Amino acid sequence: MAEYVNKQVIEFNKVSEENRNRLTRSVKTETHLSDGRLRLYRLAVVCFGVLCVLQVTLNISLRLDFFHSNREREQLNGCYNTTIMDLCTERDQCRMNRNQLERERDKVKMDKKQLLERYTALATERDRLRFRVNLLTNEKVVLSSCGTGRVVEGSGMAVPTMRTVLKCPKRWRMLGSSCYFLSTERKTWEESKMDCLARGADLVIINSRQEQVTEGRGREI
Repeated sequence: MAEYVNKQVIEFNKVSEENRNRLTRSVKTETHLSDGRLRLYRLAVVCFGVLCVLQVTLNISLRLDFFHSNREREQLNGCYNTTIMDLCTERDQCRMNRNQLERERDKVKMDKKQLLERYTALATERDRLRFRVNLLTNEKVVLSSCGTGRVVEGSGMAVPTMRTVLKCPKRWRMLGSSCYFLSTERKTWEESKMDCLARGADLVIINSRQEQVTEGRGREI
């Protein structure tokens, strides 16, 4: 009986020992698995942390680049606006100078035109006065002779007649005691009258057959 009990105890002890050994192996296995998972978790955390650091660094770098790019863009915009304003100012100044030069040019042209007109008028007036002076001089000589073709006492020469003393200008014709200018241009009565006045003459209608040098019109001094 005692032997049977001892056997039972021994078997129980064996079973208990086997269970303890099995439990120990199971705990070791779980501990080993837990250590591997922990290492993986730590590795994952480290990788995630590195990624976060890289992301933060990248964000900071991008923000700095954007800030510098924005400053450069603002500087370029400022330079562009300043350049545009300077160019607009220079353009307006050039336009003002051009307008001023155009006004001065027009004034010079107007002055030149007026001077030419004045010169032409003075030249015409000079020629008319010269012609009048010549006529008056001739008339004075004729009137002072107190006759026609009379010999002046003591002079030994004949006083010229009015016809020989009076000389008509170039392109003018003498008919009787008058000088006539024969125009080949077709003009109205007013235009012809102004032309005659400019030459120091008067526009007349010739009725005398002897002095009819044109078809009804001439110019008489």
